[in-house]
Amino acid sequence: MYHRGYRRCFSQGKIITFIGYDKGEDRNLITSRKQARIIEFTYSLYILEVNSYSIVRYLEKYNVPTTLGKENSSVSVGKSILTNEKYKGDALLQKCFTVNYITKQKKKSEGELPQYYVEDNHEAIIPRKIYDFVQKK
Repeated sequence: MYHRGYRRCFSQGKIITFIGYDKGEDRNLITSRKQARIIEFTYSLYILEVNSYSIVRYLEKYNVPTTLGKENSSVSVGKSILTNEKYKGDALLQKCFTVNYITKQKKKSEGELPQYYVEDNHEAIIPRKIYDFVQKK
């Protein structure tokens, strides 16, 4: 499970950083223009009907790191970018939790802990209409 401090932040609608965003001086999310271009590029490729495998190859070709800062991308990273509600400005908090702190084993939350959905939590990188279009596609 997440540390109590994280769970308290989640219950208050606060989120931790991820690709496309940085934390500002006030600890709120601010868009990282350089990283946001990666997100916009990924959505553009998908709308142009480039498949997930090819999108990952583009990201690797241009040395785009994964969300964890690793060098090689994977299809799951591309899918994660295309399905993450955070890019439309919303946030679903506590999607997963740490089961074992020693092994760092994580588990997708299936009701074990409460989840919190926060709309318009931060500046969107992808307009809501484009995000919704990609989800339908």
